[in-house]
Amino acid sequence: SIYSGAALINRFNIVEFEDRAMLGKAGRNLFAAAQNAPVKTGINTSIEQGVLEGSNVNPVSEMIDLISTTRVFDGLNNAIRAYSDMESKGTNVLADMNQ
Repeated sequence: SIYSGAALINRFNIVEFEDRAMLGKAGRNLFAAAQNAPVKTGINTSIEQGVLEGSNVNPVSEMIDLISTTRVFDGLNNAIRAYSDMESKGTNVLADMNQ
């Protein structure tokens, strides 16, 4: 329930869906349910006032993963460049042999 002083302004309708595939995108971080989307009963979801939601990401491990991925990308990029250089040199050797 939402109150302003002692006056009730409105109430939240908190629901969970049995099949999340019945939800479709309705904008940035918003979802809309299909007309016939079945709703779960006996849900354990709650809202707490004054609580700040924490992140579900560990920034240190994500930074390590990003650095690792960047190094793999750089290594593969260098390998592709080396193969390209070898192809160019091979083409030049064949061209010189045919002259």
